[in-house]
Amino acid sequence: MASHPPGLHERLRAVSYLRKLHYVKARQMKSKYWQVGAAALFVILAMASVCGTVAAPASATPQPRQSDLGRQLNAGDAIRPDMTRGQHQNANLYSFWDFQGSGVGYWNVDQQMKILQRARSTYWAMLWNWTGASIGGYVGLQTNGQRFGGSTGDTAIFSLWDATAASGPHCGVFGGEGNGYSCRLAYPISKNTYYRYRLWRLNADSGGQWWGAWIENITTGVDTYIGSIEVNAGYTLATGVENFVEYFGSSVPCTNVPVSKVIWTQPAANSQGGGLYQYDSTYSGMSKGACTGGSATPVNLGWTKGVRVRLGGK
Repeated sequence: MASHPPGLHERLRAVSYLRKLHYVKARQMKSKYWQVGAAALFVILAMASVCGTVAAPASATPQPRQSDLGRQLNAGDAIRPDMTRGQHQNANLYSFWDFQGSGVGYWNVDQQMKILQRARSTYWAMLWNWTGASIGGYVGLQTNGQRFGGSTGDTAIFSLWDATAASGPHCGVFGGEGNGYSCRLAYPISKNTYYRYRLWRLNADSGGQWWGAWIENITTGVDTYIGSIEVNAGYTLATGVENFVEYFGSSVPCTNVPVSKVIWTQPAANSQGGGLYQYDSTYSGMSKGACTGGSATPVNLGWTKGVRVRLGGK
């Protein structure tokens, strides 16, 4: 399935293992690269009960529950003109973050990113697990993305594993590498433009807990609703937030993976409005696949901190 590169589901289910594997290295990198103190963008509020939960975005108005959308991605959707030689494997790079209060979990996660260099068949995702679970979901941007209906191109995607329903005009089910629901939109991707990924807990009903996703073009101020997906009633908080970049196009020599470059800002959780958040994070390390070049360099952007990631090349 093209919009869910082969092996992606299994790799993301293994995120907890990867986090433990890189824990010591992450702590060392954190001590090396970051000074103590919160970034100016964030206000750390110790008592969540005092702050409460900010109302969901207006575009999250509940829509009819759709448990059988009649649209499905399957193995046949993975066939593309640029993949006739087979799909490339192990060209990926994870970025890890240490969240203050990460053991608690969050009802909202926001993160900004900026693509410095595009590449074909490349996916830039923010991913997470549900607190106490080994599964979760992801939201992100993809070039040459596969959409419901068979069209391809620049795409915004929101997907949750083991989901039971979805709401929105561009949602459907996926299978083959785990099962769940996905919402995806044709969405133009511009270089040197900041985009904000947003995950937000919505209402609960007799079927379970709803979550919604948005992407905002910071330059234009246009905040685009991707869709809402329902999961198990116990999945009320997100944790283990990480980033993932992958080239999933046709197989090439490991040194010829198309080069893409992106800046991930440090994600923040539980918006209090006005650009303030209950929790912030710091960069803590990376893990790169075996068949690609790549690097991750911590950066200070002035207004916040982040990491510059290059995937591909030597």
